[in-house]
Amino acid sequence: MELPQLRLINNNITNLDYIVNVEDDQSWSLPLYKALIEGNWEIVETIIKQEKEAITARLTAFAETPLLVAVKGGQGLPFIKKLVDFMPPEALVLTDYFGNTGLHAVAVLGNVQAAKLFVRKNQELPNIWNIDGSLPIHLAAMRGHREMTLYLFSVTREDEYSNPSKDEAGATLMNFVINAGFYDLALHLLEHNPKLAWQDTSPLELMAEEPSAFPSGAHLSIWRYLIYSCVPMNMIVMPENSLHEGMRKSPYYSPIKLHRCCRNRFSRGK
Repeated sequence: MELPQLRLINNNITNLDYIVNVEDDQSWSLPLYKALIEGNWEIVETIIKQEKEAITARLTAFAETPLLVAVKGGQGLPFIKKLVDFMPPEALVLTDYFGNTGLHAVAVLGNVQAAKLFVRKNQELPNIWNIDGSLPIHLAAMRGHREMTLYLFSVTREDEYSNPSKDEAGATLMNFVINAGFYDLALHLLEHNPKLAWQDTSPLELMAEEPSAFPSGAHLSIWRYLIYSCVPMNMIVMPENSLHEGMRKSPYYSPIKLHRCCRNRFSRGK
């Protein structure tokens, strides 16, 4: 089964370098696949120690590596960490047939701890696009995983190759965060790229389709309305040292702090 050449950050590595033809009869491939699905670490460890190519093998018709099989099989962080410990950093950028890395997979699931584990070993992972034109941050926002989206925003580069707030990718991300109700992140994206305000569908048009985004559309009782007016706004708080260098150098960058909005609705003065 011939797999497509996919776009990677490291030009010294290609997916084809690591392919084990899934149609070949490898005596260890099926036992390895079953052990990954079942979470049997003893068998997995035995095979990857004996078979050098096993850790980067393509085990399914979708060209999934052992890491992808384990993540999609729902294995926990301790199991995933043991597997990653056997992998060289460059192996983490290997993708399936659809261009998804292990970081794409955990972004869909919202597993922030696994994402941090992957990125610590290979910092290029947040900047890899799949064949649908999505970075991991797009998948996290699309699935409504707020913590994951914020984390990926802090580690994804803003350069010519991988800028999540630029052009069509930025408009798509804006749509995802607004649909998920992450209005503070939408504001953050606008500060990075003001052109998103009129690119594709306007953010205000999207918010207008969700009346609950505004106090006037919430239909609250008087007591709930008073409580609503005193609830802290959960704005983004990103420490300076957690942001990528490219983000801090952006001409539109300004950190967003936590604000509290509470006013006496019955006062007559200012």
